[in-house]
Amino acid sequence: GEQKRREKTIGLQALETKTNELEKELSVLLNRAGISAELTPKIHSWKEIQQKLQPNEALVEVTRIEYFDKEWTDSVLYIALVVKKNNQYPAMV
Repeated sequence: GEQKRREKTIGLQALETKTNELEKELSVLLNRAGISAELTPKIHSWKEIQQKLQPNEALVEVTRIEYFDKEWTDSVLYIALVVKKNNQYPAMV
Protein backbone atom coordinates (compact mmCIF):
# COMPACT_ATOMS: atom_id res chain seq x y z
CA GLY A 1 0.00 0.00 0.00
CA GLU A 2 0.92 3.64 -0.26
CA GLN A 3 1.69 4.02 3.45
CA LYS A 4 4.14 1.10 3.47
CA ARG A 5 5.84 2.46 0.34
CA ARG A 6 6.33 5.79 2.12
CA GLU A 7 7.66 4.05 5.25
CA LYS A 8 10.16 2.09 3.17
CA THR A 9 10.86 5.13 0.95
CA ILE A 10 9.96 3.24 -2.21
CA GLY A 11 9.35 5.61 -5.11
CA LEU A 12 7.13 4.17 -7.81
CA GLN A 13 8.55 6.50 -10.46
CA ALA A 14 12.10 5.38 -9.67
CA LEU A 15 11.04 1.72 -9.83
CA GLU A 16 9.30 2.26 -13.17
CA THR A 17 12.36 4.02 -14.59
CA LYS A 18 14.66 1.21 -13.43
CA THR A 19 12.26 -1.39 -14.86
CA ASN A 20 12.28 0.33 -18.24
CA GLU A 21 16.09 0.45 -18.24
CA LEU A 22 16.30 -3.27 -17.38
CA GLU A 23 13.79 -4.17 -20.11
CA LYS A 24 15.86 -2.30 -22.70
CA GLU A 25 19.06 -3.96 -21.49
CA LEU A 26 17.40 -7.38 -21.62
CA SER A 27 16.17 -6.71 -25.14
CA VAL A 28 19.70 -5.80 -26.29
CA LEU A 29 21.16 -8.95 -24.69
CA LEU A 30 18.48 -11.15 -26.26
CA ASN A 31 19.07 -9.56 -29.68
CA ARG A 32 22.79 -10.28 -29.40
CA ALA A 33 21.92 -13.91 -28.66
CA GLY A 34 19.68 -14.04 -31.72
CA ILE A 35 16.45 -14.03 -29.74
CA SER A 36 13.79 -11.48 -30.61
CA ALA A 37 11.79 -9.89 -27.81
CA GLU A 38 8.97 -7.37 -27.77
CA LEU A 39 9.06 -4.61 -25.16
CA THR A 40 5.37 -4.00 -25.73
CA PRO A 41 4.04 -7.51 -26.33
CA LYS A 42 0.75 -8.10 -28.12
CA ILE A 43 -2.14 -9.49 -26.13
CA HIS A 44 -2.97 -13.09 -27.02
CA SER A 45 -5.89 -15.18 -25.86
CA TRP A 46 -5.21 -18.35 -23.90
CA LYS A 47 -6.67 -20.30 -26.84
CA GLU A 48 -4.01 -18.87 -29.19
CA ILE A 49 -1.26 -19.86 -26.78
CA GLN A 50 -2.82 -23.28 -26.20
CA GLN A 51 -2.59 -24.04 -29.93
CA LYS A 52 1.18 -23.48 -29.83
CA LEU A 53 1.81 -25.73 -26.83
CA GLN A 54 3.43 -29.13 -27.25
CA PRO A 55 1.66 -32.10 -25.60
CA ASN A 56 4.10 -32.04 -22.63
CA GLU A 57 3.96 -28.26 -22.08
CA ALA A 58 1.71 -25.99 -20.02
CA LEU A 59 1.16 -22.28 -19.60
CA VAL A 60 0.88 -21.13 -15.98
CA GLU A 61 -0.47 -17.66 -15.20
CA VAL A 62 -0.19 -16.62 -11.54
CA THR A 63 -2.39 -13.83 -10.25
CA ARG A 64 -2.29 -12.09 -6.87
CA ILE A 65 -5.66 -11.09 -5.44
CA GLU A 66 -6.25 -8.97 -2.37
CA TYR A 67 -8.69 -10.72 -0.04
CA PHE A 68 -12.01 -8.98 0.63
CA ASP A 69 -14.26 -10.19 3.47
CA LYS A 70 -16.88 -7.45 3.86
CA GLU A 71 -13.86 -5.14 4.00
CA TRP A 72 -10.33 -5.22 2.61
CA THR A 73 -7.94 -7.34 4.62
CA ASP A 74 -4.14 -7.54 4.65
CA SER A 75 -4.34 -11.08 3.24
CA VAL A 76 -3.73 -12.03 -0.35
CA LEU A 77 -4.63 -15.05 -2.43
CA TYR A 78 -2.61 -16.45 -5.28
CA ILE A 79 -4.43 -18.17 -8.11
CA ALA A 80 -2.74 -20.10 -10.88
CA LEU A 81 -4.45 -20.73 -14.19
CA VAL A 82 -2.96 -23.73 -15.97
CA VAL A 83 -3.48 -24.21 -19.70
CA LYS A 84 -2.54 -27.54 -21.24
CA LYS A 85 -2.63 -28.59 -24.87
CA ASN A 86 -5.71 -30.82 -24.64
CA ASN A 87 -7.74 -29.14 -21.88
CA GLN A 88 -11.07 -27.59 -22.80
CA TYR A 89 -10.59 -24.75 -20.28
CA PRO A 90 -7.76 -23.49 -18.05
CA ALA A 91 -7.61 -25.23 -14.68
CA MET A 92 -7.68 -22.93 -11.63
CA VAL A 93 -5.35 -23.88 -8.78
